[in-house]
Amino acid sequence: MSEVAKTSVDFVPKVFVSYSWTGKGRAKALADRLRTECRVDVVIDIYHLKPGQNKYAFMQRIVDDKTIDHVLVLCDRAYRDKANNFEGGVGDEATIISPKIYKDANQTKFIPIVMEKDEQGNPYLPTFVDGRIYFDLSNPKTYDSELKRIVRLLYDLPSDREPPLGERPKWLDFPSIDTTALDCHVNAMSQLANGNIGATTLTIKATDELVRVLNSLSGLVNSGCDLQALIAHTDPIRVSLQNLLDSYAQLTDCSGDAIAQIFERMNNGITPKDDLNSLFCQELNEAYRFFFWEGFISATAILVHYEKFAVLRQLLNRTYFVRTLIGSCNGLDPNGYPYFRWYLNRLEDVYRVKITEQRPYTLAGRTLMNRLFPPIITEAALVNADLMLSHLSVCFQGEEGTWYPTLAPYWHYAGRDAVWSKLVSRSYCKKLYPLFDVDSIDALIATLKDINEVWRKTGISNSGMAYGGIPSILHFTPIDKVGSRP
Repeated sequence: MSEVAKTSVDFVPKVFVSYSWTGKGRAKALADRLRTECRVDVVIDIYHLKPGQNKYAFMQRIVDDKTIDHVLVLCDRAYRDKANNFEGGVGDEATIISPKIYKDANQTKFIPIVMEKDEQGNPYLPTFVDGRIYFDLSNPKTYDSELKRIVRLLYDLPSDREPPLGERPKWLDFPSIDTTALDCHVNAMSQLANGNIGATTLTIKATDELVRVLNSLSGLVNSGCDLQALIAHTDPIRVSLQNLLDSYAQLTDCSGDAIAQIFERMNNGITPKDDLNSLFCQELNEAYRFFFWEGFISATAILVHYEKFAVLRQLLNRTYFVRTLIGSCNGLDPNGYPYFRWYLNRLEDVYRVKITEQRPYTLAGRTLMNRLFPPIITEAALVNADLMLSHLSVCFQGEEGTWYPTLAPYWHYAGRDAVWSKLVSRSYCKKLYPLFDVDSIDALIATLKDINEVWRKTGISNSGMAYGGIPSILHFTPIDKVGSRP
């Protein structure tokens, strides 16, 4: 190994590159990039084997050299065939390398790097590294990112570094939340083919199981749970709901009304018990409200991800019959979708104010931004969906019953990913026609002007919660730019 400790900034990893002569160009390009761009000392016969020297002896000396940290084995078809048949220089190298690999199942010195795959996408790997974890440089689109992973390994600074041990989880002392039955329904949904008539039935069954699991949270009354712990307990339920919404949204005949019924049934199915102490009951109800709010934003983000804008309109432009007070005996009141956006007073006015350092503008927002569902539910997707729900509440609800975007302080995360920034494209505008119920660019522009006018009257745009106020739709694409590009 190199004499300088790997933890030192002066450490320079040293590697040897083993390759087939037919892949000389790729080998040289990789070696040059590692040396010039990544400060890796590369030993390769192109530069280091002199005329008259013995190739076999050179290879034997290099492999046994204690200063060589790693041997990069560049695997393509020619290398595999020659190594397996022990032909030529590659065969000599295979003779030297293979015993060292077979002898130590846990060795990390010899690193397979796939440079070529067959027509079925299978890597060309010689027998002596078959089954070993490899890096893949065969795809030009991912070459640079994979090269960075290799360099991180050479410097012993992998992307996925083991974090330090944390504290013992508090929830270990609480009753567990069993989502097994719920996940069975979700998995069944993911197996449905497009147009399967069982989708509606499965969403109802899954929602009923969601309600049962959510109601089980009331059993934590004697566990010392506070609001933040209760919200943390909903995390596996949240993942199940997002998986359900993701699978359903991919069906050709998915319906916004069916998704809306998921939220109606969840809200109306919550039944707190009479023996709960009042403070726990308040915090449990607020945990439910956080869960429904998070779920509705997630549903919006998922539909936007799959460009199901007609379905999104169905979800937003309907009447929700819900109990105004969770678990009360009140009848079902008609509401628009902004019903699912509450001000979470205990989270913001009690828990947030206890934070003495780096207090967030909104604890609900920060909590939500820490509960992601990649690759769909990212920080940008959450902020974008929350802003869209605010803008569209003006479209579907007018000045009354607007959806305030709690994630407004983070709106810069949406950036160029925002749906509204794509309004500059005529083709993308056409995708949005169903959302606004229009059939032309002119009609879309007229609708956006109307929404912008009502937006100004609501006062949301002047909210002090976000620097510079909360942006309107036309902040992302000015009205004179809508549909101005192909």
